[in-house]
Amino acid sequence: MEEEGVPIDAVGGTSIGAMVGGIYARDPSALLVRAITTKFAKEMSSTWGRFLDLTLPVVSYFTGWGMNRTLGLALGETKIEDCWLPFFCCTLDLISCMPIVHRNGTLWRYIRASMALVGFLPPVCDTERGHQENMHVLVDGGYVNNLPTDVMRALGAHYVIAVDVAGEGLDARKLVPWGDGISGTWLLLRSLLPRWLGGGHSIPTMADMQSQLPFVTDTVKHQTRLEDIDVYVRPNVSHVGILEFNRYSTIIQQGYEQGLKMAREWKAHNPDVVLLLEQGMHIRGGLVTLQKPRRANIPSAFNSRETLASDSSEDLKNFDLELKGHHDNAFSGDFSDDEQSASSNARMFFRTTSTALATDLTWTPAPKQKRRRDAHDFAS
Repeated sequence: MEEEGVPIDAVGGTSIGAMVGGIYARDPSALLVRAITTKFAKEMSSTWGRFLDLTLPVVSYFTGWGMNRTLGLALGETKIEDCWLPFFCCTLDLISCMPIVHRNGTLWRYIRASMALVGFLPPVCDTERGHQENMHVLVDGGYVNNLPTDVMRALGAHYVIAVDVAGEGLDARKLVPWGDGISGTWLLLRSLLPRWLGGGHSIPTMADMQSQLPFVTDTVKHQTRLEDIDVYVRPNVSHVGILEFNRYSTIIQQGYEQGLKMAREWKAHNPDVVLLLEQGMHIRGGLVTLQKPRRANIPSAFNSRETLASDSSEDLKNFDLELKGHHDNAFSGDFSDDEQSASSNARMFFRTTSTALATDLTWTPAPKQKRRRDAHDFAS
């Protein structure tokens, strides 16, 4: 999206989408998001780290301390309401059996709750400050809303871009009928045999079944959800397991290629969107221009006060003409209320900067320094 000049105004997500979206909302940079998620994937795919995080499966296979530490180091104590971009994530409360949309609180903690797959990670116990009786047992929001485009639309988004990494169900080609009962001991011994001897898994494991449950509601809501989506990005990652973090490079590449393709198709079929993006680029380009250093206002030992003031006055006239061009190009056309507000803020920024330059024309030149004599001077 950054490569195609599509600005992101708000981010939301569920499960792994909550983590990626939360990182981007905190630091809106695709490069930084890639670096943090790559480090996260490497740590979560560590065999030794998983072994240390194992526990008796009374509540879950893993204690959750490993993921807590990794997310805490990446996001710190940032609050959701303090992110650069508006952000939300979704969880399911097992007490009220209702979905919850989180828009404030500790960022890493609610992202961790949104990723709490039942059986793999323990739920997050959330209590309201001063009201211990108001307890919430939070698990992965994918059980109720795996792709929360309806929440994003309800929050006022005009254009919704959705990234769907949901699975497509179990692969029936790898399964064989197993009857009405299963021996776990026999399955374990059989899985140790090579495939040419009939080994391997021919029956879905607990992990396989748990990883598909969050996508059940996604399949039911899929057709209705498409009506709320402007750009639908579905990378070809259904063959990647839900815990296969070691394949992060494949996932990143698939997401980039599919996202770039869909963004370009969207712009090709919507000329009004292209015009809107160009207007936004003109506005942003005008603001960036004002931040560039101005050559005429840099004092040196060889500038006199009169010359510098003359150059600055002439440069200020050119600058005012440039501002007028920005006004004519960037603020022409019809704007909504939000666009008018942004336009007025930009005009105020232009006026403030012009006033600052007009009042800052009295540079004090540095004292003249004695020129160093070089070999050429002695030769002459």
